[in-house]
Amino acid sequence: MKYLVPLLYLIFITSISADTSCKGVCVKLKKDFSVENSEQSFSYKAYEERKIDNASYIDSVWNNSTIKNLKITNSSIVESSFSSVLVGNAVIRNTNFSENKLSYSRYNKASFMNVNLEETEMNNTTFNEVSFVYVDATDANFNSTTMPQAKIYNSIFEDVEFKYATLIMSDIKSTDFLDSEMNNTNFLKTKITDVQFDDVKLNSAVFTFSTIKEVVFDKSEIKYASFSSSKIDDSTFVDAELNNADFSMSEISNVDFSEADLTSTNFAFATLKNVNLSNAKLNYANFDGATFINVRIDGAKFNTVSDRLSNGSPF
Repeated sequence: MKYLVPLLYLIFITSISADTSCKGVCVKLKKDFSVENSEQSFSYKAYEERKIDNASYIDSVWNNSTIKNLKITNSSIVESSFSSVLVGNAVIRNTNFSENKLSYSRYNKASFMNVNLEETEMNNTTFNEVSFVYVDATDANFNSTTMPQAKIYNSIFEDVEFKYATLIMSDIKSTDFLDSEMNNTNFLKTKITDVQFDDVKLNSAVFTFSTIKEVVFDKSEIKYASFSSSKIDDSTFVDAELNNADFSMSEISNVDFSEADLTSTNFAFATLKNVNLSNAKLNYANFDGATFINVRIDGAKFNTVSDRLSNGSPF
């Protein structure tokens, strides 16, 4: 029996890993449970360990509780409240955890894998260490959430509120943030790979010192954002609003800025290689000290561009 659980977990991981293109909940969640509970209260309690497996909780309340070790597997906990909880280590696997309130809480470590987090509220919650893998967090609220060094892989965060959040030094891969609001979020020193930011509000977001590869920012609002000293490869900003953004001292390669609004954007001392600025708005843009290698500007508006001390300028 002691070998059965690890074996089942290995089978579960293997079944997901077989399709690396899958995003969101990739293994079907249970709907029938051996234990079903409703309207139960666990608030203001302390637990050394709390394990929930093959169980259903609806409209349960866990507010202001302290849980040293929390493990939830193969279950459904929905429309419940975990506000202001303190958790040492949380492991949530293969579970429907939607429409819950997890606001104003603190987790030392938390791992969500193959979990439905749709419409869950996590605003103002702090995760010292957290991972979201194969998670669907559509319509969730992460405003002012702190999660440094987060790992977010193969997940869906569409129509999400993610404003004023902290994601510094994180690793985000193969994840969609379509139609989300992420203004003022901090991605300092974050690695972002194969991510969709289509039609996202990222005004005043911070990507300084980040590594960005195969990322789509098309039709997004990214005004006053900072990409300073970042490395950006194989990405697109087509028709994006980037006025007053800062790309100074960044390395930009194989990037498409066509039809983008780059008014008053700062590219000072940046390196631009194989970059498409066709039909972009470049008035008052600053390219002082920049290096240009194979940069297209056909159809671009650039009457007042500054390119002093630049190398290979097409202007």
